[in-house]
Amino acid sequence: TLHRADPKHIRKETGFAIGGVSPLGHLIDIKAYADETLMQFDVVWAAAGGTNFVFPAEPQALMTAAKAEIADITG
Repeated sequence: TLHRADPKHIRKETGFAIGGVSPLGHLIDIKAYADETLMQFDVVWAAAGGTNFVFPAEPQALMTAAKAEIADITG
């Protein structure tokens, strides 16, 4: 079941504030998921640790680096 994230918990688990949580570099290992539709793009943009920072990545490379499970999330 999904629910709204608690900002203090997110900061504690990832090291990032909500709005800038990067898919990489968390303080602890977390379970990561990515919607399968991201794989249709040549480039995706991900949060880079701050609310005004993003970086481009090839979808498969990002999913591999983030150890993300690709799933039908939006389906």
